[in-house]
Amino acid sequence: MRFEERRLLDPRSLRVRKDLELQPRLPRQLHLGAEAQQVRRFQSLDSPEVERFAKQLRRQDIDLSTSTLNDWFGRTGDMFAVLRRALHRQLLTCDLISLDDTPVRARNAAHPAHVQTGRQWLYLGDIDRIAYAEFTPDWKGVHPRRVLQGARGDIQNDGYAGINPLSVGPDAPRRIGCNDHGRRRFVQALAPGDR
Repeated sequence: MRFEERRLLDPRSLRVRKDLELQPRLPRQLHLGAEAQQVRRFQSLDSPEVERFAKQLRRQDIDLSTSTLNDWFGRTGDMFAVLRRALHRQLLTCDLISLDDTPVRARNAAHPAHVQTGRQWLYLGDIDRIAYAEFTPDWKGVHPRRVLQGARGDIQNDGYAGINPLSVGPDAPRRIGCNDHGRRRFVQALAPGDR
């Protein structure tokens, strides 16, 4: 690559005019799937990562609003829906699926406080072969059961009762406990010392 071309690709050389339409248009034949609609309905509160990225761009004289960046990131996520479905199919073939969740505050215009606590679920297949994540608006067991429906390998988690129905039946996957969660009980028992 010649010097002039490198300089043109340097972000510091970019200038964004505010009067230009910056949002790309999706072809009409593309429709938003359930995942995309969910992303639009439950966006992360205050999106600190996107805000931080916008500030980094402003330091380079690139002025993009966080709403535009959120929209671009959301559309990029929409484009990965095919990959997401393929990863899900691959996850179900794993011999061991580990799962856990973490609470995430999310915007929801329908909620009285306009904010609710959703869950980010992480599923790991065969320890490090597949990583699959999903955001859900609540902690109901129907969400991980839907993801794990059809899994035949062992399922490791922290004892979350919401997936108990998966363990019923002759071909049901075997449930395995989590060593980290089990270890906590021993640490808590040792903390007070001998009495």
